[in-house]
Amino acid sequence: MRIGEVAKITGVTKDTIRLYEKMGLIKEASRPFEYNNYKDYNTDHVETIKMIIVMKELGLTLKECKEVIDSIESNKFDKEYQKDFIKKKMKEIDDKIYHLSQLKETLKDYLDYTCSHHKVV
Repeated sequence: MRIGEVAKITGVTKDTIRLYEKMGLIKEASRPFEYNNYKDYNTDHVETIKMIIVMKELGLTLKECKEVIDSIESNKFDKEYQKDFIKKKMKEIDDKIYHLSQLKETLKDYLDYTCSHHKVV
């Protein structure tokens, strides 16, 4: 199938598919015909792109998506790998939550200070 069909099925743009291919997130599509430049994508490409979409929804970066895909392809995506990876992501989320809560407190303090030192007309 052509790139437009893959884009329609997966809901990502053609440029995104090209980027994923360039980054090695999906395997390079074959060029079955010498007389044109069309690439032929298959259901494996579609499934991998769908998996990338889910991983991105879970907060993974494209680099992390590539790490997961590479581990799957090299048969290293066992339970231990998954557990370690998930723990690492949870720690990152906890760190972000902490930093965001600190930022929120700072903004709240600033708001309280501003409101108490400036009269509203």
